[in-house]
Amino acid sequence: MKLMELLSEDELKEMLEGFSPLASAPLFVLDERGGIIARAGRAEFGCQMEGGFSVEEGAARCAEETCPRFAEQTSAPIEVYRERLGFVVGCGGRAAQAVPLLAGLISRRAKDEFELDSLSAEILDKYEEINLLYDISGALGAIFDTELICRLVLEKAMRVIEVRKASVMLLDEEEGVLRIAAGVGIPKGASVTVRLGEGISGRVAQTGKPLLLDNVEDLPPDWRGEGRGYRAKAFVSVPLVCSTQRAEGKVLGVINMADKKSGQPFTSEDLKLLTAIASQAAIAIYNSQLVEELREAERVRREMEIARRIQMSLLPERPPEVEGLELAGRCVPASAVGGDYYDFFVADGKVGLLIADVSGHSVGPALMMAITRSALRSEIARGRSPAEVLAATNAAMYEDLSRAELFISMFYASYDKGTRTLTYANGGHNPPFIWRAREGKCTPLDADGMLIGILEDVCYEERATELHPGDVLVLYTDGVTEARNERGEQFGEERLHRAVEERGHLSAQELLDDIYRRVREFSGGLAQRDDITMVVMKVL
Repeated sequence: MKLMELLSEDELKEMLEGFSPLASAPLFVLDERGGIIARAGRAEFGCQMEGGFSVEEGAARCAEETCPRFAEQTSAPIEVYRERLGFVVGCGGRAAQAVPLLAGLISRRAKDEFELDSLSAEILDKYEEINLLYDISGALGAIFDTELICRLVLEKAMRVIEVRKASVMLLDEEEGVLRIAAGVGIPKGASVTVRLGEGISGRVAQTGKPLLLDNVEDLPPDWRGEGRGYRAKAFVSVPLVCSTQRAEGKVLGVINMADKKSGQPFTSEDLKLLTAIASQAAIAIYNSQLVEELREAERVRREMEIARRIQMSLLPERPPEVEGLELAGRCVPASAVGGDYYDFFVADGKVGLLIADVSGHSVGPALMMAITRSALRSEIARGRSPAEVLAATNAAMYEDLSRAELFISMFYASYDKGTRTLTYANGGHNPPFIWRAREGKCTPLDADGMLIGILEDVCYEERATELHPGDVLVLYTDGVTEARNERGEQFGEERLHRAVEERGHLSAQELLDDIYRRVREFSGGLAQRDDITMVVMKVL
């Protein structure tokens, strides 16, 4: 701080000239090194002094050259906030009274100017900061690309806080790690991920509190991850804390800065500004993530709709009419489409019944079921037995299912009307059952067999049983037995068997309707978690 930076020479001279007659003595203002800045009184004596003298020497020379009574000189310091900027010197007359008053006046005037300059600079800084925040807000308002937001925020922050290295890291909540979404000057080999709670960034994200460091070396070794490789030791990390009503206090990530181009440490003002920028960025990032979630939800919804159309197009429009039998089938898809499938095949006095469930949801499993349907129909058309149909389908579909990381449970039965014999094989599906009209009880159809798509070469067990008039065959997927009520209980096989035992005298369609009604009432209006698919065959 220099006196001449606060007050002009003319202003100082004016004050001296006002006091000189009152002091009846020459007056001088000296800088901190003893050089004359301004003078008044007895100017005719002249006093050409060069800088470089001590204050005492300068005052003595002034007094000696302007007043014979130089021994009567008086001096008083000019100070602003205890920093000495110069002196007021007077000789003879009433200088002893006037000099301290004048020094105090100049000190107060210099202090006022200093405070005014400081306030102006602060206002200008605040104005620039406000402009920056408005600029950021305007720039981010219409952007819903998270990575682009991070790059823009970093770019604008680095224009105000000039650093060589900076990064924006976003939190992956599922994996519990921070990942760099945008960065400048990141040291080669630096980790692009930091676990929550580890290192500077991890701890700032975990606590939600900013951290300003003059020297990262003062931290414990396990804290210094991000500080290694930087020229300077100063480091600042600020959390991206969302302040919206829906996500109050939610930490989305952090902004890091290091290596100021000036080589100076970060200040509290830097921290305040970066915190304000981080707050703006967090809101934009949060909104962007919401938009991305909505887009993803819409994409999934459309995909589910496509999958549902594919799935429903695979199902028979109505069961075939076969003399001596009643057939019924239905698939009620869940909101998250599964891969349930059923079908009927009639040829050469035989009726084939198939039910299957492909793992997974959405378009992929639905398309896989469509491909599997073609393979099944091809094998069944060749007149193969149930075990042969499953084995051939598994061999044909193994590579595709394995690559897609999917599998299919499947049950296929062939009923010979002439002999009333039901031949069947099971590929890892829920065991169907027969309700024996004479006994009034349900009997599971057990047969060993691997899921389709698990192993390439599989042999399936084949079994046969005779049916009698009134007997009912029920095929179903796990969506029936795993339907849940509000207490979390499953509908289960026992309730399914009881429903058939109580209502087995109904027609196939009426029995199917009754079971669906019971499942719906059991669930009590809860959202359906899986497809509910059933096939009923009744022997007349």
